[in-house]
Amino acid sequence: TRRGFGSRLIESSLRGELKGAATMDYRPEGLVCAMRARLSNPVGKDSPSGT
Repeated sequence: TRRGFGSRLIESSLRGELKGAATMDYRPEGLVCAMRARLSNPVGKDSPSGT
């Protein structure tokens, strides 16, 4: 499968900025994208409002 600019941008941004990874599976019924990244301060963990 040929990788487009958007796919490469998502993968390189996650890898470079967030030390994470993205996998993309182009299925006949549509795209399945899994993204992994470690969050330094997960949403809701230390925030009183949960945002």
